[in-house]
Amino acid sequence: MAKYRKKPVVIEAIQFIDTPERLEELSKFIDNQPLRVDYKNPNKPVLKLQTLEGEHIASVGDYIIKGVKGEFYPCKPDIFEQTYEKADSEILKLSWVDDFSLFAIGFTSAAVLIAFMGKQIINLCILVPLLLLTFILGKWGKKWAKS
Repeated sequence: MAKYRKKPVVIEAIQFIDTPERLEELSKFIDNQPLRVDYKNPNKPVLKLQTLEGEHIASVGDYIIKGVKGEFYPCKPDIFEQTYEKADSEILKLSWVDDFSLFAIGFTSAAVLIAFMGKQIINLCILVPLLLLTFILGKWGKKWAKS
């Protein structure tokens, strides 16, 4: 039998809590569709969601997830916490320039260290400007990635 790993996908989600504020947030989250909350059992209200597979029921505490195709579906809190972790917005803003800069700084630093150890002045004349250029690219790249 073949084994598969879940692709790292960043999703949007909000937890269903039966408060007026959260219900308003949920309505905006699901593209301003009308919310259908069933209060047949007032102690256990449920949210009825139309998904790609038909109607699904979310209990208080369940997470409502926006899928990769813009669809919405409920997820139990224990499954959600085992499957997802909060995504750091700064990490999501990284660009290829940052990755290149990190590699180049590490490579250049190692080369400078080797040059000092071997007293190779010619290598230093090449590597020091490269280190400065890498630093400038890294600073510019971070500003560009945030815009």
